[in-house]
Amino acid sequence: MIHIKAITHHDLSKIRKIAYITWPSTFGSMLPPDQIGYMLNLIYNDESLIMQMAYGQAFLLVEKENVAVGFCSYQIDYPLSGQFMIHKFYLLPDVQGLGIGAKVLNHLCELAMLNHNNILRLKVFYLNNKAIHFYLKNGFVKAGEERTLCDNYDPIIDIVMLKKLAID
Repeated sequence: MIHIKAITHHDLSKIRKIAYITWPSTFGSMLPPDQIGYMLNLIYNDESLIMQMAYGQAFLLVEKENVAVGFCSYQIDYPLSGQFMIHKFYLLPDVQGLGIGAKVLNHLCELAMLNHNNILRLKVFYLNNKAIHFYLKNGFVKAGEERTLCDNYDPIIDIVMLKKLAID
């Protein structure tokens, strides 16, 4: 059984644990190990996660049989009114391909519609073909690219993806 629940700063260690497992597995063939470590330390330290929450990101923990197997974060009306931004979406490697991602995505669609957001928006690393395929399969379309500077590393290139929702 899958359970999706809102989390607070008290659950930061669960988020960090999942991130430190998923990132090397996901990006290990795409980015150098030192860059993965740098980005994990930058994004998933307590201060950074608390700041992300303070600036409007809500975090959800995904549990399978009461064990944390993933997390996501989102923001309502970002960057524009009516757009629901999925900032993060990670599942542990051993639960990928079991339909959990689609269930979480459906939950996020429901949250977006409840908040009168009719477009889901996300960015995915341009070499992450597995994730790109997952989002295309679930109704997203490619809508451009964004580049983010990353200190002494090559810029991060993300594909912006959108999914229009039918709101009654």
